[in-house]
Amino acid sequence: MVLKRKKTKKNKKSQHYVPRFYLKYFSSTKDGKNICLFNIKKEIFIPSASIKHQACSPNFYGKDRVVENNLGKIEGVIANLISEILYLKKLPIQYSEKHLLLLIFIISMHSRTKYSAEELNESIDKTFKIIFKDHPEVKDELQNFKIGIKYPATFSLGTALKIVPVAFDLEFKLLFNKTNIPFITSDNPVIKYNQFLEYKKVYGGITGLAVKGIQILLPLNPYFYIVFYDQGVYKIGNKKQRVVEINNIRDINSLNLLQFINANENLYFNKDINQIYLDSLSKQGIKFRREKKINVNEYISNNKFDGQKSSLILSYAEDIKINLNLSFIKFLKKAKRYELGNKAVHMRNERVSKIIDLITEKYKTLPRKIR
Repeated sequence: MVLKRKKTKKNKKSQHYVPRFYLKYFSSTKDGKNICLFNIKKEIFIPSASIKHQACSPNFYGKDRVVENNLGKIEGVIANLISEILYLKKLPIQYSEKHLLLLIFIISMHSRTKYSAEELNESIDKTFKIIFKDHPEVKDELQNFKIGIKYPATFSLGTALKIVPVAFDLEFKLLFNKTNIPFITSDNPVIKYNQFLEYKKVYGGITGLAVKGIQILLPLNPYFYIVFYDQGVYKIGNKKQRVVEINNIRDINSLNLLQFINANENLYFNKDINQIYLDSLSKQGIKFRREKKINVNEYISNNKFDGQKSSLILSYAEDIKINLNLSFIKFLKKAKRYELGNKAVHMRNERVSKIIDLITEKYKTLPRKIR
């Protein structure tokens, strides 16, 4: 008797880079299985799409599913926390364990998306090509290849989790949408912005986790947004007010516009958003959409090392800049008096600098994103 090996399908399980439990908060159906979708590139409105097939890609984190399984365990805990926040309309106490969990969720969500994965590989590709642009054996072939790593989201996620302590000093509040226009989300839902340094016209990246004026925003459902921010620069609501009500439709539209600009491919929302509204967002936001995800520049020094000129390669994210103006965010007087001087990097405070030094010592190298 001859035993034949049973044919099996290739192990290509879809892995979500935006959690399914999160997308369900924006579901267009009571069973939480469907969601409304708008594809930005094709300008296609889909009134009912399966959440199961959104924001996912085959073997996105690797075939062994180790990262996926560990993310699943974390998401179970986080889902309960988010549900508690939405039900109670109340945020965790600052510096508590739940505060840390919330921060881990948001920073990991930002780093695990397809956008972030593409950003990392774009950085690797551009840096490699600058370094080897004059190498006699490869210089003529460089433009024929894309250089990167196989599972960039896994690498990006691992790095991000190491630098969570850098953002632990940020204040955080809940924004409560009291208008009739719901919040929307996307396949790249965590927005990093910096109104303060945008206003100051600083060169280079301005949304590193340790940078002065950083703002991190995420919609939790159509009615609530969470915002982490530098309390040394901004005032949001009253000092003791953890939940800030928004009655200004212009503010809602601005936050939804940011989602449109920040999205990689798709917007997600419930049935109360229509095609006319999306067309309006597209018309306003298309000019702010990023054509590239990362900037990599080389600065050549006049000084020589071992007979050759040395150079500095600077890499930083392509940030969103739309001259954002939100009625519920005010600049503190001391922030307005801040002088840029000749600093290349504007750190938030000395405490953050010390944390970075400790992390640097432990891990030896740090991504430039945090600075």
